[in-house]
Amino acid sequence: NSGCSWRTDGAVVQPLTVSLRQKGGLCDFANTLAKELGIPWEIKPNPAMPGGSVIMLFGGDPCPASLLREVVDANRQAGNQPIDMLFCVGPDPRTAIRVTEEVTQIGLKVWNGVDHGIRRVPAWDLDQVRMVSHESCRGLEGWVTWCTTMDRQLAFRERIHLEQGANAVAAIDLAMKWLMIPMTRAIDTLVIHVEDPGSLFGRALQTAASRWPDHC
Repeated sequence: NSGCSWRTDGAVVQPLTVSLRQKGGLCDFANTLAKELGIPWEIKPNPAMPGGSVIMLFGGDPCPASLLREVVDANRQAGNQPIDMLFCVGPDPRTAIRVTEEVTQIGLKVWNGVDHGIRRVPAWDLDQVRMVSHESCRGLEGWVTWCTTMDRQLAFRERIHLEQGANAVAAIDLAMKWLMIPMTRAIDTLVIHVEDPGSLFGRALQTAASRWPDHC
């Protein structure tokens, strides 16, 4: 069977290299993080969209109550609703449980897109924050995007590529490139949680942040 093509003669593919989602500071940070990870990746900041902030979080708690309240308040002060917040979690169900517990304790609800049954119904309630797996975040965005256990996610993606037949070098390279998907879901505020600050991703994250003290 031959593949179906909707392209016509003379069609030109025009790649979009200027950010249409992220504020400029987040683009600068993402470019520097990619460089620290040693991967060929770049997005041009949109000069019409300055600003943006990156919050780094290290240790075992992916969603501390005090930081959550601070971020939720800032989201509201910017004129947004809880639904404009996106949480990305890894395959360990304890992370999703922890996020849900903290969010509900401050009076908000969680649309749990990790649950296959729930994610069949779109999130309509403005008082819900959205939670999805890292694997499902492509194409989504949030004024605030909160990415949990990113060091574990790098190891998880590396295992996937090894199981698919990639060699060790290619597997880690593909995994690091994939991590730029969750790193580019935020519009204004990106919260990045890493359990081990001494991990490969943790070290790259801290070095990238040191290059942009105005944003991090």
